[in-house]
Amino acid sequence: MVTAKESSFRFLLRRAVNALIFALALYCAGFFAFSGPAGRSAEAAQLKRYTVSDGLASDTITAMASDKKGNLWAGTIDGAASFNGEKWEKYTVENGCLKDNAVWAVGVDEGDSYSKVWFGTGFGLAVIENGHWTHYVGAHENPKTKKKVDGNCPLSSNVINKIFVVKDSKNNRNNILIVAGGKLYKYNGEKWSTFDFPRDILKTSSITAMHARNGDCVWFGTSGSGVVEFDMAAMKITTYTKKEGLPSDYVTAVYAADDGRVWVGSENGLGIMENGNCVVYNYRNSKLVSDYVTGIEKVFYGNLVVATDKGINLHDGKGFLPLPALLGALNGRLIWSLNYSAVADVNYSQLWLGTRGFGLYSYKVAKDIKENQQEDLTKLAIENFNKQFYEQSVKNWDEVLALEPGNKDAMMYKARCFLKMQKPVQAQETLKTVISKNPDLKEAILLLGESYEAVHDYKQAVKAYDNLVIQYPKETDGFVLCARVLLKMNNFDDAVSYYTKALTINTELPSIYKGLARCFIAKNNLSKALDISLQLQYRKPDDVENNVQIARIYSSLHKYAEAEEELKKVLAADENNSSAKAILGLVSFEKGDLKEAEKNLSEALAVNFKDANAHALLALVHIDNDKVELARGELANARFVDAYEVLISYAEGRILELEGNFNEAIAYYNQAINTGYNTAAVHYRIANSLKSLEKYDEALREYHKVLALDPAFKKADDVKWIISKLTMPTDEELGGPVADTSGTASSSGSSGTSSATSTGTGTRPTLDDLDF
Repeated sequence: MVTAKESSFRFLLRRAVNALIFALALYCAGFFAFSGPAGRSAEAAQLKRYTVSDGLASDTITAMASDKKGNLWAGTIDGAASFNGEKWEKYTVENGCLKDNAVWAVGVDEGDSYSKVWFGTGFGLAVIENGHWTHYVGAHENPKTKKKVDGNCPLSSNVINKIFVVKDSKNNRNNILIVAGGKLYKYNGEKWSTFDFPRDILKTSSITAMHARNGDCVWFGTSGSGVVEFDMAAMKITTYTKKEGLPSDYVTAVYAADDGRVWVGSENGLGIMENGNCVVYNYRNSKLVSDYVTGIEKVFYGNLVVATDKGINLHDGKGFLPLPALLGALNGRLIWSLNYSAVADVNYSQLWLGTRGFGLYSYKVAKDIKENQQEDLTKLAIENFNKQFYEQSVKNWDEVLALEPGNKDAMMYKARCFLKMQKPVQAQETLKTVISKNPDLKEAILLLGESYEAVHDYKQAVKAYDNLVIQYPKETDGFVLCARVLLKMNNFDDAVSYYTKALTINTELPSIYKGLARCFIAKNNLSKALDISLQLQYRKPDDVENNVQIARIYSSLHKYAEAEEELKKVLAADENNSSAKAILGLVSFEKGDLKEAEKNLSEALAVNFKDANAHALLALVHIDNDKVELARGELANARFVDAYEVLISYAEGRILELEGNFNEAIAYYNQAINTGYNTAAVHYRIANSLKSLEKYDEALREYHKVLALDPAFKKADDVKWIISKLTMPTDEELGGPVADTSGTASSSGSSGTSSATSTGTGTRPTLDDLDF
């Protein structure tokens, strides 16, 4: 049990350790710093940090742009600054360059014979060309005289949000696009144009991001209306929101790639739009370090860097790449702005990363990919992994680790390879090494638990997932995973406890309700399971998996009409839903309609062959139809799909019972019970087998269990009749043989009356007496 004090201490200690590691990384990175554009020799990758003490106007960098010479122009909350590779120069109100020190946007406008840099400030635009400054300000009120002053441009608001420079495809000159006050302005070097967005788009939103792949089509991110595509030539506006698959309508970054895809950063993850579809990445389903994306930029080797409030990720257009160790030092930092520069006559490219409060970072990478051996090996390793050449990928990752022994991403990929190669022990060893150095790395903990589950070492899996509970007590993942494994271990009470704790954290997560329902199904508390499933149905009426489970519970409660009604709804929406067809087969089987059961189960398996439960159910149908060989075939299919399907043991027992191998049948039935199939049906089969072995006292106990588990069992009347016969006193218990006054044995009563009892043998009824 970890106390709040201990937890707080751990958190502070972890922060201190992380800070030390970060400081060491930066210290080491300092050894690699070298001169700027004038320099010509370059290491493969180098990182350097710049702060106010180096000449920056502020340690909070809001926007950046670079010119064709490689000079950097940076906006901050306290002025602007430029860097020529050797020294910084500041531009502020105090030295007469700006009219407001809050710089929110920067754009570079360059031609063959000129170079201008535009700064968007809290009071208009400031433009520098050859050391000369020009200012553009819209109409405003003089703060001293309170009188209205005419401006020299049409800006309706002097707070500039965004600046973007695009090439005009018609005349090959640059246009300056400016966002201010919810409007878009264009300046072509001679005149201004204004574009008003429809009120319904920006009624409650503002423009938060802007990008264009050409001068005709501009993409905007908004603070509540999703993404806006503006075709300037056709004057056409198209909006994309969560309805089209975006992770959020609050867009924080947008990047229109040359391949036609549009990358959308939001407060809720990263979305990649392509051909009307949107793939969403977040920290739960990918390696994205945080859901809050702050910027997207194309960088070295055609990769894209995705900046967040907790560091950065690299993406090659197919998937996330392992982050170079130097850039890994930025994890935990809020990256507010990005810029990438690749000057033609310099043998390195440069990524600039502006932070909030921690200055500016320069990451330089050699242009010659042969010089950057680690980058080359990493790409090859990922390529082999994606091609499923896992053994070769492991060798590649070992080469990466030889260059950088502590690369956790390489070790994580190695672990994934081992799992794909069905080598869980090697995966576990690798993951333990990662976790020993990164105890709160969620992905490593998850994979470790998965590796233990792969070999059915459930105790170690629970231990691994319990580490998630300790590291992330306010998240549901650890609780849900522990509960799921405990359910596999038939530890239903502890599973319920973990699911319940998860429910206190998040009452909307469907997997919690489904897991709880499965626990109560296993505990044979079907009414409780139904109640929980109906609660989820109220919250998520279109959750197909839950609706199918409700039908299954109704079937177990012998409420077949209700079960069929639920399944009709599912099949009306998706007539090929294999899960619904399989449960429909179960309902037909329970009702005794073997023909309909076989039809539905066969249709389900035609859609989804990998449904082991459906294979086992179909085997039971064949058994009841006396088609034992067909049943064996379906059981072979079930084992191929999932050797741990609980119905397999039950069906095997049925076949053995038919063949008269009652002891073996009982062993299989008990195996089914031990793996979670503790039902009235299996106890009924055990009782019948014991009866066949003339173990009547044991059979009697099993028959009682049948009625205790399911008073409405379909053969309940037969069970009660057998119990009545098995509990009849023997002649000895009645005080000795009864005299036969007629000279013959009495033959009165039902045909099930035991001759052994009436002849005074002192034994229980015989096998023939109890057949029906």
